[in-house]
Amino acid sequence: MPNQLEKEIEVSPSSSILRWLNRMLISFSLLLLVFIGACYYQQFDWSAAVTVYPSWVWAFLGIALLFIPFYKQRKPVSFLILCLWLCYFVLFADTPFALVRAVSNHHWYETSFTPQQGKGIRVISLNCSSNTKPVLTLKKYNADIILVQESFGAKRLEFVTQQLYGEEGSFVAGIDASIIVRGKIVLLKKESNFVVAKAKLKNGVEVGIISLRLTTPPMRSDLWNSDCWEVYKTNRIKQRQELQEVIQELKTFSASMPIIIGGDFNAPPRSGVFQAFPVGYQDAFRIVGSGWGNSITNDFPFLRIDQLWGNQFLKPLHVSSVVTTETDHRLVMGDFLLVRENQ
Repeated sequence: MPNQLEKEIEVSPSSSILRWLNRMLISFSLLLLVFIGACYYQQFDWSAAVTVYPSWVWAFLGIALLFIPFYKQRKPVSFLILCLWLCYFVLFADTPFALVRAVSNHHWYETSFTPQQGKGIRVISLNCSSNTKPVLTLKKYNADIILVQESFGAKRLEFVTQQLYGEEGSFVAGIDASIIVRGKIVLLKKESNFVVAKAKLKNGVEVGIISLRLTTPPMRSDLWNSDCWEVYKTNRIKQRQELQEVIQELKTFSASMPIIIGGDFNAPPRSGVFQAFPVGYQDAFRIVGSGWGNSITNDFPFLRIDQLWGNQFLKPLHVSSVVTTETDHRLVMGDFLLVRENQ
């Protein structure tokens, strides 16, 4: 019978390979964590090819790399890196707290504002894929403002407005983005990818409104190709420039006017694109969002590119994304409370 020394000699080659593999997987997971964490935290333009993906994609990859080291040897270092990945997930994931809020805020949009709350505004943003059907279904939500992207023409907008609000409704038709309100609306400016307007709603609230749709990002995943990184970087810069052009239009409103900016930003939350927003504006979903906030695609929502932003004169109360029909986007709906009456 072989003695103990012979047994050790027999198993040592495979043990050495396993130890080497464990070290490689642990090291790669740690390096990936540092690199991806830095990319999401700093939002470098050159890293847009990485940060265009939901942050949890990289967390799953990093944790998967630890499976063999943790399962086979349960080394403390692999457990430590696993904990760091979980911290990364909590820090950079978009919806953990929103999922918790959904427990108590389920179907909040079936309720209305109470007189005790004050004057409120319900806003819906929807990329309708140039189809009137999904917009017509919005009547049941009793919204004050509807932001439409990939909009249809003025004739059909007039028909839809009549169906939604009757004589109380009005609209402004843009090229790729439009606005429908319950009340009166005045067009201030329209460009190829955004429209700016001022409205006096049926409840008496005067509000500035911008509906937009930024340039669509490339659909590439060949990260080993340097051209892929360059294409995403160029797109990020272009989107930021487009948003900066939109932000320039804010000077057309009075300093005390509540302002809603919403639509299809074609960029994930935390993207460097949103650095263009001035102080005082906030992504409403990050503050009060409930449920799975991702809006694209309608059937398999993995990114929250449709968003609602408001200035300091609007307090967000609830925001959710809701399944729609006849389009590849979910709608985003939010309730806002007027913090201070505009003069």
